[in-house]
Amino acid sequence: MRRVHRILGWLLCLPLLVWACTALVFLIKPGYSGAYHQLSVKTYALTAQDMQSVQYLPTSDNSWASLKLLRTKLGLHALKASTQSAYPRSTDDSEQNPPQLHWLYAPSTKTWVPTPAISAVQSRLLLEDAQTQWPERYGFDGAWLTDRQGVYRTATGVEMQLSWNSLSITQSGSDTQWINRLYRWHYLQWTGIDLVDRLLGIVGLGLLFAMTFVGFKLLRKP
Repeated sequence: MRRVHRILGWLLCLPLLVWACTALVFLIKPGYSGAYHQLSVKTYALTAQDMQSVQYLPTSDNSWASLKLLRTKLGLHALKASTQSAYPRSTDDSEQNPPQLHWLYAPSTKTWVPTPAISAVQSRLLLEDAQTQWPERYGFDGAWLTDRQGVYRTATGVEMQLSWNSLSITQSGSDTQWINRLYRWHYLQWTGIDLVDRLLGIVGLGLLFAMTFVGFKLLRKP
């Protein structure tokens, strides 16, 4: 029985070492503040004139659940949340074409323009403005290395991507990738192949339970 316990211990030596080291990182959380920083689009204070512009929003549709008004470098935005289901069940045209969720205000004509998407230049303008919130991490205004399908890589190596519908920004740097990699190691996701990683997890847990069971037997053995 002791020999079995010793063999199980040797088999679990590497997984236990990985579990202990990664658990220590997860407990102390070094670098988490930057790696998982919640970056947002930079907004500016609304004026009384901005609030008055709400009266020009189209009122023909009553299916709105909420309205969010904010100002960025692009101007005044209105984000509306619809009560309609994202998966219409009927073939009615009004359900197949849900109302526009994002509007931009045109002060010259006092109209709200439905804006389902923006250009790369406009997207980059919002990201450059957001950079100023933490220049040490995101680089300085206009310092970009690459632009790949809406994902912008800054001079500091951080990748940023804008979600227009929610006006939110996701960011990921080398520290984010390293911490995510530690999570994969912790859960025995060592190969990147889903089936193999699942088997590794099952085997690792099985060996741990087996060693615990054998150890418990040894404790009870006179």
